[in-house]
Amino acid sequence: MEALPQVEVLMNEKDAALLLGVSVRTLQGWRLHHRGPRYIVLAAKAVRYRRGDLIAWTQRCTMETTDDHAAVAGVGE
Repeated sequence: MEALPQVEVLMNEKDAALLLGVSVRTLQGWRLHHRGPRYIVLAAKAVRYRRGDLIAWTQRCTMETTDDHAAVAGVGE
């Protein structure tokens, strides 16, 4: 018998927000402004997140110094 491929479990907005430590409204705002982590739209009101995408996004947001933050924010331009 063949093993079934493993499928990553998708997280709803509430669980994704909990993992990131933000509100569901913050996630919604990020999507509206084309910011934040990658997401999947299954239907009009069914947005899901992959845990791996959330973790990868937080790693890209990691700053070493305040200079890093200024460069990302566009300070001094």
